[in-house]
Amino acid sequence: MLKLTDDAVEAINGLVSEVPGAGLRISADATDNNQVALKVKVAIEPEPTDQVVEEQGSHVFVESQVAPLVDGKTLDANAGDEGVSFRLLA
Repeated sequence: MLKLTDDAVEAINGLVSEVPGAGLRISADATDNNQVALKVKVAIEPEPTDQVVEEQGSHVFVESQVAPLVDGKTLDANAGDEGVSFRLLA
């Protein structure tokens, strides 16, 4: 199961504060090399097959095909001048 740092919780809650129940969705995005990249976006609700991670009031919706890739990892966030960036920690 994906875990969240306190910084990630704070960032997610800040991004979705206007919409109760909304969260951050992690999904697959194909690349030119037939590789899989991960993308994140704010989502109003999870897709029916998404795995839902809830921690300290924040929600992360993980696409089913991505769930094995992030299992056991930790989502972290960093707020900067250009907005919030997310990264996975081992």
